[in-house]
Amino acid sequence: MSDPGASSIHSSEESSYPSPSDSSVQLAAHNEEPGSIRSQNHLMIRRKTDGKILHDLKLDPRTDYEINLVGSDLRDADLAGLQAKHAFFSRARMERIDLHDAVLQGSHLYEANLESAELLRSSCVEADFGYGNLRNANLTDANFSFADLRGADLSGATLKGTNLIGALLEDAILEQISFDPRTLWPAAIPVDLFKSQGKWTLWHTPKLKAQTGEFDANGRRTGLWESWYPNGQLQRSGAFEAGKHEGPWQTWFENGTLSAEGDYHQGEKLGEWASWYENGQMAKKGAYRNDLKEGNWIRWDQEGNKIAQGGYSGGMREGTWKSWYPNGTLRMHGLYRLGRKHNQWLYYSKQGEVTSWEDYWNGELIPH
Repeated sequence: MSDPGASSIHSSEESSYPSPSDSSVQLAAHNEEPGSIRSQNHLMIRRKTDGKILHDLKLDPRTDYEINLVGSDLRDADLAGLQAKHAFFSRARMERIDLHDAVLQGSHLYEANLESAELLRSSCVEADFGYGNLRNANLTDANFSFADLRGADLSGATLKGTNLIGALLEDAILEQISFDPRTLWPAAIPVDLFKSQGKWTLWHTPKLKAQTGEFDANGRRTGLWESWYPNGQLQRSGAFEAGKHEGPWQTWFENGTLSAEGDYHQGEKLGEWASWYENGQMAKKGAYRNDLKEGNWIRWDQEGNKIAQGGYSGGMREGTWKSWYPNGTLRMHGLYRLGRKHNQWLYYSKQGEVTSWEDYWNGELIPH
């Protein structure tokens, strides 16, 4: 972070950031109202409280009016309506700055301090706010789509109507934020964030949903929850009751093929469940009781050949188990007791001849 009293336009640490020589900055027209003055080749930045000039930046038309304010002191500055695509504000002091209706598309604000900043209706598409301070900032109706907010502190920020589709929020701090149903969230975000918000939606794009769900008054998942792949194909569908899976659930592959289906009761798998390969062939089928496999289970390969069959009791293999080669020839068979191999196990060649055998006692191999 730069010295709070610094007034220079260029920071001594500027070299650690991308060079602005490749940027194209668009400035707003001359502003006759109180505040910062913007003209074609000049930017005078004033403090919004008393009009004091904070920076007087000359712009070179030959470089498309580049703005480089890396590490600068812009606290309480009035930059409302500024159009500064690909500008450089990294590590700048920007507490309480007024940037409402500003355009900062693709700008660099890495580690900038924007605590309590006014960003109402601003356009910050693809801007870099990584590890910046946006505590208590107002981002109402702002467009932060595809912005980099990784590691940024957004504690107490207002995100009502904010477009965050495609934004990177890994390791971002989102404590005590306020938002509303108009807020557009990226697909990758912890759903626990919405516990007190009732119904909500995550988005892949402004027109393509990623996930929908609802929380009850106690912050527990309730009702129908669904998620979709980026291609629009339904990925998962089922209901919650008091925060637990309840009733029938289904999942699909991205190509639309059913992947698995079965029932839950109070969060536990119950009754018959089945799963499929992506080519539509059944993969396995059997029953659950109290979320544990129970009774006869069968497995098939991707060509539809049965390759294994046996029983379960309380989630452990029990009784006779058999497996087959793809040509249908028995491959091996033996007995399980309490999940352990027991008694004699026989192994066969693809021609059906016994090739070897083993004797077990409660899972222990008996040497011959």
